[in-house]
Amino acid sequence: MKERRAFPRYPITFPVDFGLIGKEGRVVFNSECVDISRSSIQISCDSNLVQALLANDEYPHTAKLDFSITGDKSVFSIVSRVVTHRRLSQDHYYLVLVFNEFHARSDEQLANDLKDFEPTGFRIDSAK
Repeated sequence: MKERRAFPRYPITFPVDFGLIGKEGRVVFNSECVDISRSSIQISCDSNLVQALLANDEYPHTAKLDFSITGDKSVFSIVSRVVTHRRLSQDHYYLVLVFNEFHARSDEQLANDLKDFEPTGFRIDSAK
């Protein structure tokens, strides 16, 4: 099947610090990348993050994501907008975020770093 996306998703697992930006400032939650592309990321999180997100009155929901891809030296700090959330179980959710604001040409760095991974359907786990 031919890929229809402008930027393919790469199934790479690594930790992501999710900084929710709201009235009280920035609150950081731990999450994990499920897959990533040049323009977006899908993360796995618990209900605490989703509850804080839904309690936030500011729309669209904005978060600052801080991460580095396992095996790579680049560190990314990207302001993102939450597009959707999906409940998988009582305490497990997936969130999809679109990258809005890259810092210091990190968009080019992310594109270069993702060239090392091929979307072949296997998962690259950092936890193992």
